[in-house]
Amino acid sequence: ARRGWVEAIKADPEFGGTRFDGTINDAQAVLRRFDGDGQVLEVLQASGFGDHPAIIKMLARIKRSISEDEFVTGTDKPGEKKSLNERLWPDM
Repeated sequence: ARRGWVEAIKADPEFGGTRFDGTINDAQAVLRRFDGDGQVLEVLQASGFGDHPAIIKMLARIKRSISEDEFVTGTDKPGEKKSLNERLWPDM
């Protein structure tokens, strides 16, 4: 079953193929960050579920959702003063 799971994740169009190594790196990064004592990793390895596509996809999605923040610039011009109403309801 485990070999089939590995083949399934490698063949997945979103997580496998050329993205497979990145997917595995993302999954491992989540475990390093959130499984400080290594207990989850131990369970995944002992049970074999660390190879299950659903587990790998979930961990990779977590990593992607918490990736580095991007700098967002405001749309207001520097020094421009707006009334409270304009700031609360800019579309009005």
